[in-house]
Amino acid sequence: HMTEIQELKKGDVFVIDNETYRVKNIEVSKIGKHGRAKVRLEVVDLKNNEEKVMIRISTEKVERK
Repeated sequence: HMTEIQELKKGDVFVIDNETYRVKNIEVSKIGKHGRAKVRLEVVDLKNNEEKVMIRISTEKVERK
């Protein structure tokens, strides 16, 4: 089902841009008064086991598996 990125937890599996990832680590940071919170995700790409870091807007919706 769809969920906001900021609601993901370590170990969760989700789909973004048609790729499936597992959350290795997640940090939510608040940006200023009018800015949006950003989320820094350390993830593992389940297709090739590569680790990567993504910075996304906290309210962006992803499909949680």
